[in-house]
Amino acid sequence: TLAEMNHALMQDFAPFGVTEGQTPAMPAKVYPRGRVLFGKTRLLMDEVARQCNASWMFVDGQRVMLKKDEYMHDAVVLNSRTGLVGTPTQTLGKGINVRCLITPKIRTNGLIHLNQAEVIINQQNLPAEDIAKEGGRFPVSGIKGNRQATRPASKAQLASIATDGVYVVRGINYRGDTRGQEWYMDMVCEARGADDLIKSNTTNKLAPK
Repeated sequence: TLAEMNHALMQDFAPFGVTEGQTPAMPAKVYPRGRVLFGKTRLLMDEVARQCNASWMFVDGQRVMLKKDEYMHDAVVLNSRTGLVGTPTQTLGKGINVRCLITPKIRTNGLIHLNQAEVIINQQNLPAEDIAKEGGRFPVSGIKGNRQATRPASKAQLASIATDGVYVVRGINYRGDTRGQEWYMDMVCEARGADDLIKSNTTNKLAPK
């Protein structure tokens, strides 16, 4: 079964002190015959996650696997009083970029809340040539409660703006140390429930190691 495959792969992580954390229910399908596992453990774990419609990562010595609609933690409120630095920025293919003081409560695949009454998001303008081709207008649609704009020429999408202010943290880059002035975490976020396609090179740079 897939659960047995997952158990076997976890044995490869055990010598490094990694234990099994949050894990979704595994499909009950029983394979008709035994399977030989070979290759890189991380790639085989990718296969387990894919069959569970989930993604996995290492968090504090645990292998955590989350389904698409599951999150590491509830929404952490970010504003100028709780550590938000500067203005969150809407990008094209790189999510909503947010900087705040390092906050251990915020994890990759967790939620943050940017209250629209307190936080202004710096929204990106569409290129003039795209607007001209569309006669001065471009399509803005509401998808799962989020506002999404599409460039008419390339069909590329600006990062969705969450109407409820809740975003999923898809990647974190930590900056600074205890002896310097910088003590920041730069996050790539997407509106909860949005179908944005964040460029892979962006998430790879911020993926948990």
